[in-house]
Amino acid sequence: MDLGAMVCLPNTSPCCSRCPLTSICTGYKEDIASSLPVKSSPKPRIKEQKTVLVLVSQGKTLLRRRPGTGLLAGMWEFPNLEGWLSENNVVDLLEEWGLRPLTVRHLAEARHIFTHREWHLRGYLIEVADTLLVQGALWVKGPAVREEYAIPSAFKSFARHLDQWIKLGE
Repeated sequence: MDLGAMVCLPNTSPCCSRCPLTSICTGYKEDIASSLPVKSSPKPRIKEQKTVLVLVSQGKTLLRRRPGTGLLAGMWEFPNLEGWLSENNVVDLLEEWGLRPLTVRHLAEARHIFTHREWHLRGYLIEVADTLLVQGALWVKGPAVREEYAIPSAFKSFARHLDQWIKLGE
């Protein structure tokens, strides 16, 4: 017998008079059956700050693949880093990667909420001089960014800034 579907109904008063287990039910004996089950309060979301780098050069955009396990596994993304980096920190990092920034533009901040995580995203649209190889990433030409690569919705607000750069490289 499926008591949960026929007697102890969710979101309504239970039908204790029809239950064959009333004599051993603690909820019935203590007159708290209508308040059961007690749902635990949800855990607060983990809030993370990230800096998103939308790197463009010669009509191409740099994408990297996320790890094969975990959050957004295997999807493509713009390079991003933990914490909020200043423009100077970003420029220094790109130079460490062997890239020479030509222009750096701040993008509007964004927020993406997962069930257990909340990302607060700060982005930069950066034009770099060359499309040098960056470990774990690839340069994607023009419309292929949208047509051939699955970019998570967490990064969509940054992807819309690519239109002007894609047209320049065609």
